[in-house]
Amino acid sequence: MFSKKSGLLTLGIFLISSTVFARTQHARIELADRVVDGLIDPVKGEGPHPFLIVVAGDDVHVQDRLYAKLARAAGAQDFVTLRLDWSYKKKKGVPDPKREAEELGIVINQMMGSRTMKQYEIDLTKVALIAKGYGAKIAMDPATGGASEKVKATLLLNPNCGTTPDSFGKLYAPFLAEKSPRFIIASRNGGGCSRTQIYAAAKDFNDEVALFTTEGDSLFKIGKTTANQNTVIAAASNWLKDLDWVAVKKPARK
Repeated sequence: MFSKKSGLLTLGIFLISSTVFARTQHARIELADRVVDGLIDPVKGEGPHPFLIVVAGDDVHVQDRLYAKLARAAGAQDFVTLRLDWSYKKKKGVPDPKREAEELGIVINQMMGSRTMKQYEIDLTKVALIAKGYGAKIAMDPATGGASEKVKATLLLNPNCGTTPDSFGKLYAPFLAEKSPRFIIASRNGGGCSRTQIYAAAKDFNDEVALFTTEGDSLFKIGKTTANQNTVIAAASNWLKDLDWVAVKKPARK
């Protein structure tokens, strides 16, 4: 367990580990007033490994097939993956952006550099973030560090925003301004910002921002695999590969 004061909260990180290191493991971050759950997907072989934080939206939990497939795709690129859920889901409560920003901020600013995480041999100079829907909106809060120099590359899946024509550009201004790899995946009816808004903001994209769109109406359909979902997984996997963070492979632990 790693303990540290975080404002008025006491942070405790517990890993519920499997006996086989490369299997998915449960992570539990105990704060003074709530528990944040997550899943860690390690990789075999010696590190240091690049590290991926996957931030859930407000629709399903991180055990969902979409997030599991993202973790597998990342593992194929040698990434250790942490899939972060929100505490309000455990209590079947309602979202609170301030609370969720605090939870993501703890992961970025404390957990990934903790003694507990050292067993996964992650490379803190190679940290990527994939945030979906509501999670993408939370990642833009300055309190999270989602747009800080600690996160070297970011992918937004159907990011949420407001209804005014310029809300995407205003909300994601830090994301668009940073000179580091940025990738947006958007679908026509994927539940995030309208593609019209994203296209309107595209004129201000810097050279590090790429946009990928799909034509389907059921990009993140829950409970079954869709062709569009597979397309998105492939696009995300190619983006991770293009970061060129994979070191020369070393022999796996026996």
